Amino acid sequence: MSERRAQPSRRLHPQRGFTLVELMVAVTLSLLIVLALLTLLINVNRNQAELARTNSVIENGRMAQQLVAADLGHAGFWGGYVPTFDDLSIAGDAGTANSATTVAFPTALPDPCAAVSTWNTDYKAGLIGIPLQVYEVSATGDSPVCSGIITPAVAQPNSDVLVVRHAAPCVASASAGDPECLNTAGNMFFQLSRCPNDAATWILSATAADLALKDATCTAAAPLYRFTSTIYWVRNYFITPGDSVPTLVRTRFQLAGGSLGHQQTETLVDGVQALRLQLAVDNVSKPATAGGTGTALNTASFQRDVGWSSTSDRYTPTNRGDGNADTYLTCADAAAPCSDPAQGPFNLANTVAVTVGILARAGSPTPGYVDAKTYSLAGSTVAPFNDHFKRHVYTDAIRLNNVSMRREVPPP
Repeated sequence: MSERRAQPSRRLHPQRGFTLVELMVAVTLSLLIVLALLTLLINVNRNQAELARTNSVIENGRMAQQLVAADLGHAGFWGGYVPTFDDLSIAGDAGTANSATTVAFPTALPDPCAAVSTWNTDYKAGLIGIPLQVYEVSATGDSPVCSGIITPAVAQPNSDVLVVRHAAPCVASASAGDPECLNTAGNMFFQLSRCPNDAATWILSATAADLALKDATCTAAAPLYRFTSTIYWVRNYFITPGDSVPTLVRTRFQLAGGSLGHQQTETLVDGVQALRLQLAVDNVSKPATAGGTGTALNTASFQRDVGWSSTSDRYTPTNRGDGNADTYLTCADAAAPCSDPAQGPFNLANTVAVTVGILARAGSPTPGYVDAKTYSLAGSTVAPFNDHFKRHVYTDAIRLNNVSMRREVPPP
């Protein structure tokens, strides 16, 4: 009988899992980690959104400022032509009735949106003599000018309408890449004569037959410059009425669809809450002696021949400006110094610099933030909005070189 070999005994060990307490601790720790990560993600997203809002305010404000400033820098440029009332080399009476060779000192504000068919010599002289015009938008969003373009209740209150005029800073050519430099039939052109045999000194016309002035050779045609007139204003919507995104827009004078005039409104920069302007006016003549006081000027001063401090010099005109700012006028003042029919022409024709104020607004509101600030904008104030949008003011002083430099007379 064989013996059974003893088998080694196997001790059974019971399997162990997580206890309820351990499971609850693990779940709690996991939830805390998830909560921390979620909080971090929310904060990062919030910071990124706030950074995007800040960037939009910076970019929009600077872009709007650059666009307006670049155009103002050309205001009053007419291919080298100096209006008669500002030309110190002319001994004749600058206040005579306008003719093809005269731009008398303006005594009326031209309607920036007048139909081309109504333009006469006096009107054209007014366009040349007044390089810019400024109007304040009413509290209801109505513009006092160009209502056919700036329709009622769409302009942003507490803002200005700016009109800038000049000849394009480039000779018109049929092959120009810049639209402002294109020589296309039917557009408005400015031409300056350099030939003493020409009957007219300058021509502003859209008729090709009129543009027959000659250059200094008296044989070749004088250069043509496109007439440029741009209206800047702030609209109370971006794409569709009611979207409540204030936007800087413009309309330019050009030929489109067979019609010559200010055309369809172009969107420039969204998020611009207000455009405000302050004029620096040259209304005091150059002092006859260093440290002295010049003569206060008025419209009659520019309607007389140029007067000089003595018969032996020609560097101190007594009834003309010297190119320096003497008075600063805010166009939003109650007296409406920029748009008043009586004082507006004098102030605008003598403007040598413009302070441009841009109020830029973020594209979206910031939760928990209330804008209770009062903004100072080019000499005027804009009351608190008390909403959740962040804003920033951008200010720049633009010198009108084409007006100021022609008045500077060097010492002997």
